[in-house]
Amino acid sequence: MHVADIPCGAGRHSIELARRGIETVGVDLMPESIGVATERARWQGMAGLTRFEVGDMRRLKPDPRSDAVIVMRTSFWYAAERSLDEQILANLRGRLKPGGRILLDLVNPFRLAKTTTEPRRWRRHDNGTVQLESRNFDLRTARREVHVELLTPEGEHLSPHQSMRIYFLHELEEMLRASAFASVTAYRGYDGGHYGLETKRLIVVAVAEP
Repeated sequence: MHVADIPCGAGRHSIELARRGIETVGVDLMPESIGVATERARWQGMAGLTRFEVGDMRRLKPDPRSDAVIVMRTSFWYAAERSLDEQILANLRGRLKPGGRILLDLVNPFRLAKTTTEPRRWRRHDNGTVQLESRNFDLRTARREVHVELLTPEGEHLSPHQSMRIYFLHELEEMLRASAFASVTAYRGYDGGHYGLETKRLIVVAVAEP
């Protein structure tokens, strides 16, 4: 079996699959992450079953050799627009053999909408940095907005902002079918249980059409 882990980060999932005898290729936008993943695979004795490469899932070239593509830990839905997320799904489809499967590991949007909006909170890190954080779920745009302010002991003021377009199951199914996937199934987690309103995660599996 051959599995593509996109994006792979530091290679945690790719290496675990290799440990179970599965050949993997990990793709990530960050060269630093690819360097860490390659080194980890080497010292864990998994270099023979793993390959890591720098790549952007928004611009992947077709390479239909994989039996499965995994998109882990909410790595999907960071694009600015739905059209770009649809392009990403089409690109991932181009990495699959006919009949291959894609797995999207996501948070449950119903649960997220209930729990995201909360008062601004702060905490102090061990190095003295003060972090102020606010989270909000915009019902009109279906985007999860996270705004962070970091005040360092040296007087730096950093303001990173994260915005994610949250898709509900029916939207994901529409997008997957438009990208030549079929047999879309949703699970609450890796135990194979039924997906529902209160489940923590949304695991979506779809099959690439011939």
